[in-house]
Amino acid sequence: FRAIVPCGLRDKGVTSVERLLGGRVEMDVAVERVIGHFGKVFGLEMRREALRHQFSVLSQEA
Repeated sequence: FRAIVPCGLRDKGVTSVERLLGGRVEMDVAVERVIGHFGKVFGLEMRREALRHQFSVLSQEA
């Protein structure tokens, strides 16, 4: 991770989710959490579609 320059900010570092949480995180769990938080932040209701990890927007709050 030392070679990564986040958004051109040379004095900032990066890390991993594993390091932040102190253990491995299964991809399914991470995807569900990111999608859930994305919906909350943007005021959207997210719905799981038939294809694995594909989500669509059901409604958008005005």
